Amino acid sequence: MEKIYEDIFEAIRAISPNHPILNLKDRSNKGMLQRNLTYEALTMPNHKTFIMPRTGMNIMFYRGERKIYPHCYPSLYRSSDKFEMILNRLRTIDFMLLAKEFPPVYYAEKMGVNVDMLALAQHYELATDMLDLTSDLSVAAFFATAYFDYDSSRYVAMSSGIGRIRSYCFIPDNNFFKNGISDFRLVGLQPYERPGRQCAFGIQLEEGQSFEDVQNGFTISFRHQKQQNQKILDIFGEGQYNTLFPRELIADVAGKVKTSNYVTSTAIQQYCTQYGTEEHQISQMLQDHKITVSEKPLFRLTRKQNEQMRKDFRKNPFGGVEIYHRPMYMPSEPLS
Repeated sequence: MEKIYEDIFEAIRAISPNHPILNLKDRSNKGMLQRNLTYEALTMPNHKTFIMPRTGMNIMFYRGERKIYPHCYPSLYRSSDKFEMILNRLRTIDFMLLAKEFPPVYYAEKMGVNVDMLALAQHYELATDMLDLTSDLSVAAFFATAYFDYDSSRYVAMSSGIGRIRSYCFIPDNNFFKNGISDFRLVGLQPYERPGRQCAFGIQLEEGQSFEDVQNGFTISFRHQKQQNQKILDIFGEGQYNTLFPRELIADVAGKVKTSNYVTSTAIQQYCTQYGTEEHQISQMLQDHKITVSEKPLFRLTRKQNEQMRKDFRKNPFGGVEIYHRPMYMPSEPLS
């Protein structure tokens, strides 16, 4: 019979007995827990530079789930509706086309940083074939204990039910370092802030594949206790834009794309090339579902927005965070 721990802190204790977050329970009301993130730039032999959160020498990554689900599928595959899947793929392409035009992506790529456009789509809430993972156990704990209440526009601590923290062990092989090929995605610090603040990693799955099929770690369950869950929530803030979800224009753009009744002809072309489908078939399917095909982008930066983003990134690359370099993997150009 599966053991269910009494609360989130006891679940964390079972995973990491000396984790600082345990002080929130063990030394209640005695000081504050501060989260100071720094990052490390690693340039692989394939010349791709990844900026990883310095959360220790991780081979273990975590995923927080506030409920017990029969199977854990990426958001793209949670519906069996074929059209919905196609539409979500088109929206993801449209988002990536837009995000790539933003100045932070241009500057990051010029610096040699690996910009993971699919991971950006996933982290800004488009439906993709990726599942989120994190190297920070406290972030997994947040997602396991809180939900966003749309009526009050704030995060709320779960008060009942069973939550879970899953783990995934990733040990890279030579093929990963040489060619960067893996279903496991090194996301880390990206041109936009949210993935870095969430110490983001991910895994890409195929249709019909669940996390249980690839998981090579443990699953720990715990009972939701609102008082204890609130302590986790308080680390990050319960407002709509807490520290894990900073205010960013790209988040607003993602929201527009996600709910739009338009897709671009460019997205259709890319989709058809990638999946070997005829453009007229996709266009007809969209027309049947009253989705308009546009020749123009769904969003365009104003000149003022463009200049402001350029100025902000030049002044504080990647949000002005501390980035360290491993000497053996120094990038060809400085990152700040």
